[in-house]
Amino acid sequence: MICTTALLDGGPSDGERVHIAAATELHAPEVIVPHGGAAAPVRRRGRPHRRPLAADRRRPLQLEGTPVIRPKPRKLTAAEEKQAYAIATGRDDETCQKCLRDCGPIARDHRQNRQPGNTVASNLCLLGLGCHIWKTEHPADAIAEGWAVPRWADPARWPARRWFRSVNGVTSREGWALYDDAGGITEITERQAHDLMEGAS
Repeated sequence: MICTTALLDGGPSDGERVHIAAATELHAPEVIVPHGGAAAPVRRRGRPHRRPLAADRRRPLQLEGTPVIRPKPRKLTAAEEKQAYAIATGRDDETCQKCLRDCGPIARDHRQNRQPGNTVASNLCLLGLGCHIWKTEHPADAIAEGWAVPRWADPARWPARRWFRSVNGVTSREGWALYDDAGGITEITERQAHDLMEGAS
């Protein structure tokens, strides 16, 4: 119940404002009560508004054309991070996945810049020093070519470039893949990779 005022014409004193009650969540309009006690048509002042629904308060803020803001991931333990490094090292065969050559000491690089909770196998890739320097100096190209992940994206859903060895282990070919946190590799086509990148952005 909220209260507002009414103007009484011919009441105890002409033009006197008295409080009335209205059982609504909208702001009650001012009501004119003429002689005879019948209310005149309601005149609303301004635009009525309602209280926000519970669902509105729970809905995450998202501006049109911007990615969804994801909740912060759980902070990992040192043992969990150590296991993720070991998984990535075995998956990439201790070899730089960009050049497949000896371009310097091998680093287990974070595809997405390191932050709490993202030292997981899907976000790690082995790069030699030379290729790691290239990635650092060319951030936009690194993202477009699959060697880096935007800060807001999910590394497990952002395509990565890598080398695929043949069955005999001698010849290799470059392609696109999705990584999971258990060390799995799912090869995808170049078109699928670009579709995922464009859809994520």
